[in-house]
Amino acid sequence: MNIRTPAPVDPRKLEEIHALLASCSNLDDAISRMRSLGLNKIESIKLIRAHLGTSLGEAKEIVHLSPAWADRFDSDNALHDAFEQAAETELASQD
Repeated sequence: MNIRTPAPVDPRKLEEIHALLASCSNLDDAISRMRSLGLNKIESIKLIRAHLGTSLGEAKEIVHLSPAWADRFDSDNALHDAFEQAAETELASQD
């Protein structure tokens, strides 16, 4: 499996995103703008979590269910389900 470490977010983009989050009353617009700036879901989740002070699960749900990431919803859920099934299979084989 080839796992890539994401590059750090450009500090200029971070400044823009923090200003956007501070001034934006609509989170969906902010998440959409983050994606257009090239941030991935994980980066967006981290920023939403830090900005709102939510739990990881809440921030993940906000980003995952946002219209900005709707095109990835089904494939991300399928991947999650496949990992869950693989983990269950592995646990069952250890018994």
